[in-house]
Amino acid sequence: MICGLTAAGKTTHARRLARERGLRYVSAVEAIAAISGTGKVQATDSTFWTSPDGQKLDARRRQEAWIDEQLDQELKRLSLDSVPSVFDTFGLPWISPAPAIRVWLESSYESRLLKAAVSHLGDPDVRQEDLPEVIRNKDQFIRDDFLKRYGFDIFQDRAVFDVVIDISPYIKEATFVASEASIRLSHEVLEEALGAIDSTSTS
Repeated sequence: MICGLTAAGKTTHARRLARERGLRYVSAVEAIAAISGTGKVQATDSTFWTSPDGQKLDARRRQEAWIDEQLDQELKRLSLDSVPSVFDTFGLPWISPAPAIRVWLESSYESRLLKAAVSHLGDPDVRQEDLPEVIRNKDQFIRDDFLKRYGFDIFQDRAVFDVVIDISPYIKEATFVASEASIRLSHEVLEEALGAIDSTSTS
């Protein structure tokens, strides 16, 4: 279960892990889009939550609590089935009893803003100057939602995680080159941490 705040890199690293390890990839974005009737969202879309469509869906979620309730139930169901998977998610590590390696990708607000800026370079629907407010609003919404419904603080509560990796220092500027270097370094650290857990569990 790969978890982190908006633009931390959950989608990028979860997809890559699933591909490299031959596992099913489960996208919370794809699931909530289907549940809410938003339309088909590509599981590969790592920019959804900072896009206009993502912001519109968040506005609906503030008014229609059933959307997140159904999302949580669906992700819990999938986490308890027998298919080996990588989950790209916000809250599943706290709410699912499934045995899993729970990974938190720590990424500072500044580093997440750089990643989001790179992801939306050349996007006519997203103004770069709007991204700081979009990310702050998304962070606050998910924090308030999980505190209200489950009582955990996604900003602070890390006890459920097997691995916490701070990938904040790896991106230096809002360029494609810097972003690719950050992804490579972050994934190397993630693979090393997971390899250590794999070797411990099999010894």
